[in-house]
Amino acid sequence: DPKAKGLDVVVGGWLLAAPEDARLEVYGLDPEWARSHLRRAGLPEPDDVTLGGTIPAADFRARLRQARVFIHGAHWEDWGQAPLEALADGALLATTPAGGPYEGLRLARLLDPALVAAEVTGEALAPAIRAAFGFDEERGGAYRERATPLLRPYRSESVQETVSSELVPALLG
Repeated sequence: DPKAKGLDVVVGGWLLAAPEDARLEVYGLDPEWARSHLRRAGLPEPDDVTLGGTIPAADFRARLRQARVFIHGAHWEDWGQAPLEALADGALLATTPAGGPYEGLRLARLLDPALVAAEVTGEALAPAIRAAFGFDEERGGAYRERATPLLRPYRSESVQETVSSELVPALLG
């Protein structure tokens, strides 16, 4: 749903931030539905935005590994798997403070509060996008290094260990 995922917030922030020599690639939304949503929000479809539709998970992860910044503009997030995957794949996370149990927001605030918008609007997200694209290699590398241990609890082997050592014994009494 382009409204729930904040496509207008992301594109509005992108237009205001205007990062040089960058492209915004949007996945997981039907391109025509996305275009219709942008029109209803009074936003153009910028030339430097690609509406890539739905792609296989492996292809999405490959795109994340090539991304410099993952921009997240949701109003509400039930978990936020894509932002966590983006962090795991080495992207910086520029995000809104989406409501809900959004784990990526907690990590983003720990990693660099400058990349977290004050509210869920394009105007608030634009400075976070600019800040992320302003990271030099040293600052970006330090961000990624700090992200690695923060992501450890979300890795499948960590989850399996918790299930085996805590959940199963609790269920079996």
